Amino acid sequence: MKKLLTLLTIITIVFSGCTLQEECEGNIVVENPLPDITIHLEDGEHTIDLSNPPVFEHTANKSLGYFTQIIEGVDYIDSNIREEGDSFILVLTPREQGIGRIQVEAGDGCLSDVTEEFQVTVE
Repeated sequence: MKKLLTLLTIITIVFSGCTLQEECEGNIVVENPLPDITIHLEDGEHTIDLSNPPVFEHTANKSLGYFTQIIEGVDYIDSNIREEGDSFILVLTPREQGIGRIQVEAGDGCLSDVTEEFQVTVE
């Protein structure tokens, strides 16, 4: 009985994967890489529109969700993403002078997420 239950679980996982695979069409690609930038502490908040021109594209034109994190230099800068209508805006807020590294991730909830990294120098 235990072997049968294990076999049924494996079959369910395999067939679920096939169904999911068929729904996951296209790919997410980096269309316009984010360049390294320099921002000034006294200027405050700096924004980058991730949608225009698009940093990421989905080859099957599916909607994307975004996530950001600081992977180096958490003392120097904060980052978050806000949605404004059809656009996704990366908001960088300098905290003190230094160099940070930001990662932006795009996903469609189906395919593997795609990431883009860039350096931010705060002067």
